[in-house]
Amino acid sequence: MTVELFQTLWIIAIVAIASAILIPVLTWILPDRTKSA
Repeated sequence: MTVELFQTLWIIAIVAIASAILIPVLTWILPDRTKSA
């Protein structure tokens, strides 16, 4: 496994984890803001 491939896999993993965490949080926070507004 080359270093470039390893870095690419790390970036994909980080983006996947970040989206898996942020999307539910955003969908949980934004409706509350629209209701309170």
